[in-house]
Amino acid sequence: MNQPKVAFVRKSAPSSRQDGLFAHFPDAQALLKDPVDFDIVILDQTAELTGLFLRLLRVSSRYRFKLIYARDQSNALNTSLSDGLPPENFFLISQAWSAVTERLDAFNRGSQPESFETRILAYLWMREGSTLRAVGNNKLNQHYHYPLLDALMGSEKAHAFTWLSLMEGKGLLEPAGIVDRIRMCKGCGSSRLNYVDVCPECNCLDIKRQPAIHCFTCGHINHQDKFLVGGVMNCPKCLTRLRHIGSDYDRPMENYSCNGCHAFFVDAKVDARCLDCGECHEPSELRMQLVQDYTLTEKGRMLCRNGLLFEQTLNEKFVRGNFVSFDQFKNLLVWQMQMVKRYPEFCFTLLGVHMHNLEAVMGELGVIKGNAFAQNLVERISANLRETDRASRSQDDHLWVLLPHTDAKGASKVEPRLQEIQKLLSTASAQVKMSVASVSIQQGHKLDDEPEGLLAHLRDQLGAA
Repeated sequence: MNQPKVAFVRKSAPSSRQDGLFAHFPDAQALLKDPVDFDIVILDQTAELTGLFLRLLRVSSRYRFKLIYARDQSNALNTSLSDGLPPENFFLISQAWSAVTERLDAFNRGSQPESFETRILAYLWMREGSTLRAVGNNKLNQHYHYPLLDALMGSEKAHAFTWLSLMEGKGLLEPAGIVDRIRMCKGCGSSRLNYVDVCPECNCLDIKRQPAIHCFTCGHINHQDKFLVGGVMNCPKCLTRLRHIGSDYDRPMENYSCNGCHAFFVDAKVDARCLDCGECHEPSELRMQLVQDYTLTEKGRMLCRNGLLFEQTLNEKFVRGNFVSFDQFKNLLVWQMQMVKRYPEFCFTLLGVHMHNLEAVMGELGVIKGNAFAQNLVERISANLRETDRASRSQDDHLWVLLPHTDAKGASKVEPRLQEIQKLLSTASAQVKMSVASVSIQQGHKLDDEPEGLLAHLRDQLGAA
């Protein structure tokens, strides 16, 4: 097996290389000038220089996907752009390099990631379990950015929050944790806001806290100086002598007076004023933005493996093939449930198939052979279905089959054929263990309004099988 070429970027780097696999550079600029494309980069710099060099390397088309380790992980920027701390020895480094290289070769059926969207998907796909992280930056008007998005964007300019929302809507990315919740100006979108107390009558800023008295006898509330006459405290409305606080009077918690219109009030009005464009808003009018980290969804991983046009191909072959996208499958399931409610003679069966150790088998075979193995498994299952049946995968190891106009007796003929497939699918060291569960639906059967309830019921049976 080929060995990876490793570049060390250190504070004081020797002037010459140690050997053919290792090289030393004083900074990232010197590394980028070198004609050799190194497979792995290890940064040993200060926190500030590490962040700067990571940005330079990730922007470069030569190093955007390469493993880049950083000894400094003291800030969120370095964490978001690097692959973490370098492994302890060269064997582990070489092992990690082999894994990401194999996954990049298998990405999108071997197509090079050219567009912004495919670059992000490829980066996350190569690093199994990796996260697209939001990082705080008080120099930005929205306080947060995604350094990896900025670095891989290239000439394609996109608004990060909008783009991530679209990718979430496509089902390719999903939130991996809430970082913050920010409120933004309706006019310019900035989250640099100043919240100020103003007079509720005239919106004047010139207000001050004013001591007040509340008379228990008549309920009158006013400035304290209105109650003091000749050093004696009397209510100006009912003329009651106020001697004891708590029995004759008390002091309200907060009271304000306006020096502009002389209004007297308990609660000030709050305005949110944008420090960038100057526009003023009621706090309830501000746009709210949830800041989240993101990771690949199961659908995203499946499309990275099978090809980003895989779902489109399934849609095109809908009338000729058995497999459809999971969203389409759920729509078909809703339609079947509605038909059962409307027509007494109508029935259908939902089959669930769980391949319990498929992930272990695929891991043992490697990405490319593992993908071929999984595809072969799906094709064998499809060959045992009728033309009118429809199937889909919600996860790599969960498969669903919809059998229209099929009662429990009819479904019993399909299950054994699916079980027989298990005998045909084995490797030298592992065998896929398959469990099948089904539920037949006809009028009178208690149904949920949504298909998720029916799928969850079968998923529980498959997990316990």
